[in-house]
Formats: sequence, C-alpha cells, structure tokens
Amino acid sequence: MKKVLLVFVCSLSLLACNHHKKIKDIDQLNWLLGNWEAKSDNGVKKLSWHKENDSLYNGEEIVPIKDKGELKVRYTLGVNPNTDALYYKVERPSNMESKDLATKNLDFTAELKHSHHLSLYYNSQKKESEAFELVSDSTLVKKNYGLMNMSDKPMTETMFHKVP
Repeated sequence: MKKVLLVFVCSLSLLACNHHKKIKDIDQLNWLLGNWEAKSDNGVKKLSWHKENDSLYNGEEIVPIKDKGELKVRYTLGVNPNTDALYYKVERPSNMESKDLATKNLDFTAELKHSHHLSLYYNSQKKESEAFELVSDSTLVKKNYGLMNMSDKPMTETMFHKVP
C-alpha cells in the first residue's frame, strides 16, 4: 500500500512540474510585451502586447492602409488549460479581404523555439506561418510566411522598434 501511495504522490508531482514548465514558457515571452512601432509606406504600424494574467497575453496591431484608414488585428497568446500547450489566436475584422482565407478568426499552435523566437503554426502544419523574434532589446521582427506558402522564406518581414 505504501508503494502505491508513493507512486501516486510522485505522479502528481511530475504533473505539477510539467504544468509549471508550460506556464514558465509563456513567462519567457515577456520580451514581447510593450509597445512597438514600424514605419511603412502607408504610415506607422503599431503593435502592442500586454499580460492579461499568468497564462494569457493579448495583443493588437494597427496597420495603416493607404486611402482606407487602418486595420486592427487582435491577438491572443496563452496556455491551453486542457493540454498545457501554448496557443495563438488571430482575430481579423470581418470586412478584411484575404486571398488565403475565408474566415476572420485563425487558430495557431505556438512553440517557443528558443528564448527569443516564437514560432506559430496554422492548422497543425509543421511549417511556420508566422513568427516573432527579438533581435535586440529594442527590435522585434514579425515574419509572415503566408498560410498556404510552403517556402522557408517569409513573404513579409516587419521590423518593429520598442517605444516608451
């Protein structure tokens, strides 16, 4: 009986450690938090991330569109409570035109490649669809590979700089 109890306690300890490890993964993404800007031909793109709680980050990107105003895209990055895996969601306005997608809400799996590189995979593909990478304390690169693009080269790269 003591052996069964010991195995049970050890199993619970391992489960608790595994859950903590995943929460630690999102804490390692603190470099993403804050306000970022990037100059484009149409104006200044703005990207903002804040921590909602211990397992959830929210972000918003404002993209100027020539002669049409601006586009707001909302992001959610969190830890799935059922699987302890990182996830990433994108909410685009319903009037946004897209060649690749007919939907406005996109679900991604997220993986911390190393301490300053977040890879995002759409529809369980093992090819990056998007990525965020911190290249210095004040420079963040957002890469977009396109959801249907099978190339290893990004379609777009936007270099954001940290703003106070």
